[in-house]
Amino acid sequence: MTTRRGGLFGANPVVLSLGAGLLLLLGLLGVGEAQAQTARTLQENADPVRIDSVVSLNTTYVFRGNLQYSDEEIPSLQLNLNSDYFVGRRGFVWGWLWAGTALDERETNAELGSRDEFDLGGGYGYWLRKDMELRLGGIAYLRPENTPTDIREEVVGTLTWVVYDDQDIQFVPYARVYGEVHRMLGVYGEAGFDVVRWLGFGFYLRGNLTGGASTYYRDNVEDFNAFSFQVELAYNFISDWTVSGQFNGAVTNDVTEISTDFLEKYGTFWSGLKLRYSPRF
Repeated sequence: MTTRRGGLFGANPVVLSLGAGLLLLLGLLGVGEAQAQTARTLQENADPVRIDSVVSLNTTYVFRGNLQYSDEEIPSLQLNLNSDYFVGRRGFVWGWLWAGTALDERETNAELGSRDEFDLGGGYGYWLRKDMELRLGGIAYLRPENTPTDIREEVVGTLTWVVYDDQDIQFVPYARVYGEVHRMLGVYGEAGFDVVRWLGFGFYLRGNLTGGASTYYRDNVEDFNAFSFQVELAYNFISDWTVSGQFNGAVTNDVTEISTDFLEKYGTFWSGLKLRYSPRF
């Protein structure tokens, strides 16, 4: 496996990952007042309709810890739309649209991914309790330039639990299972958590840690994401609008001994800027 560094345009990934971790720790230990809505609204306070839209510019495109372009320096423009429509007191219907394109004319590797991708998802969700939700549904990944396979389908289940939530900090673990039942019979599972720390004056810091693994029984496909992280600093500047910058890293090898040489060889690092619009209804 070759070195893949897409983060911050060639900066040292090991130093950046350590610095990002220090920034997250300092932010979580700091003192601030909540200036914005918590990341996940509890069911009894939920709006009838929830919409979340994000446009982001990233130094590359990484999916489940795996680089999707043939060159780690190919930037990616991405759009992410989420919508929930509540039906009844606890249930809701959810929909999801994701689109991404490479901002470079260099040819991408069809075995890793195509220049353009469109993903569609939807299903049903239910609040098991006021701080725990379950989502079930399906996702289709459309990659027009891929050969011979230009579409993949998965069924998905997600369990999210707001373990801790107060004015200044929120802790939300989750678990997801994806099952591919059409082309490559197999399962991909992941578990992780989000931590949100409100810093005051409209700023908040979000950290994420995730681990995942997969087993497929066809086409000899096996993608394993042993560890990934994300650090995001966001600013809620106007009502429903938020701008943020993020730094991400992932290790996609089953070797458990983590060292500087290991991160240099197997690590993927990338960064991005986001503009988020989340209207209230």
